[in-house]
Amino acid sequence: MLDKGGKKRTVLIAEDEDGVRLYLKVILERFGYDVAAVGDGREALSFIREAIHSSCRVPALIITDIAMPQMGGFELLDFLDSNGIRIPSAIVSSSQEKSHILEALRRGCHDFIEKPLSEKQVHEVISRIFDKLEKGRPHFVQNYEDEDNAEPTIQVERETSIGDYIIEYPLGTGGGGTVYLCHKDGCPFKFAVKTLSIPHGEGINTCETAIRRFMNESRAISLIKHQGIVRLLDSGIYKRKGQEVPFIAMEYIDGKPLSYYIKRPDALSFSQKLAVISMTARALDAVHSQSIFHRDIKPDNIIIDSHMHPRITDFGICHVPSSDLTKTSVIIGTPAYLAPEYLSSWKGDRLVDIYSLGVVAYELFTGRKPFESDNLDELICKILNEAPPEPRKLIPGFDLFLQEILAKMMKKNPRKRYQTALEAAEDLEKVEGRKHSFSITDSKILRRIKEGLFVPDWS
Repeated sequence: MLDKGGKKRTVLIAEDEDGVRLYLKVILERFGYDVAAVGDGREALSFIREAIHSSCRVPALIITDIAMPQMGGFELLDFLDSNGIRIPSAIVSSSQEKSHILEALRRGCHDFIEKPLSEKQVHEVISRIFDKLEKGRPHFVQNYEDEDNAEPTIQVERETSIGDYIIEYPLGTGGGGTVYLCHKDGCPFKFAVKTLSIPHGEGINTCETAIRRFMNESRAISLIKHQGIVRLLDSGIYKRKGQEVPFIAMEYIDGKPLSYYIKRPDALSFSQKLAVISMTARALDAVHSQSIFHRDIKPDNIIIDSHMHPRITDFGICHVPSSDLTKTSVIIGTPAYLAPEYLSSWKGDRLVDIYSLGVVAYELFTGRKPFESDNLDELICKILNEAPPEPRKLIPGFDLFLQEILAKMMKKNPRKRYQTALEAAEDLEKVEGRKHSFSITDSKILRRIKEGLFVPDWS
């Protein structure tokens, strides 16, 4: 499809599912669009940045999925909006995700493409968006070069540096801030620099709490010295539009979040999955040795580097010694990965982190979360009262010893759980090669297997 200047319109697709991304690309190219297709929000931002700087292939429309590694669709839309970049957008969503569709529209998204996809539907949605744009000045248009005959142009107002750190592009948002990939003159390596984000209109107490949590994160990372934890390199204050804003500079890990590999179950071997969880458990033990509790262990907060080594990141809501920021009646963290005792009392310690890592391990090995629901109350009820599906019933031939380890990591009674992450790591490392050397009572396991009574106890 051509714009008013006779050029092909560029459509940018941000979708992590290879099949969906390829399907959309083929359809749109058939309709005559110039199509750029990327795997997540971060790659989309990188494309947009280069397009703006080169004034070439600036997207006339973004089609984005919601949940993607590195940066999701909502984060992508929010970042573009907060940086003055106005590009029409449509999300890809299923009919069961009505809340997601409403949230996307609230954030300024123009339309949605419903799964399962069809060529007719995709054509109708995109035609509808461009028809609306041509009938008048839409809210996303910033300037017109020519009032009568012009395509929307983009004005970009964004930060170029954070103190001495020169911004290359954003890596993602979360934990109360935005993380940028940066470089520094004279330094051979790159940095992940996180700045604090405080929503407009919040009261002074909220702002103070946000700042204290942010500085808590800096303190927590500085206390931990372990190869499995992202390293803090610098922290300070810089000026943003006349205001003082705190930042922390960490080593940049060139890798992908564990969530990327969970969505691609064949990307890691069984041995690699075991190694990732056991190494993460050892890193978590180093965190706990400083009386620090992460409280948001989940796949997105575990980065797998180029050597397939995991790094725990995002200590934005952690508990540190002598802190009073954990005294709250609001759930902090990601509900699907939270332990029962935390959901019922809002109190957490190292055993909550061990439970969360058990959920991550369960998801990595089975391809699904132990408890799932679109309704938060129902999800919490399942976590508190139900046992998860037995892994060997989901995957025939699932290793029984590994299943017992997962059950012990995820005991509903924290006193029956592994009492240290190191214990879990040691057992995980014995799954291959030395399967009968567990801290769990060997004879009990072997008897249950022999008698065909192996049903894990999750209570």
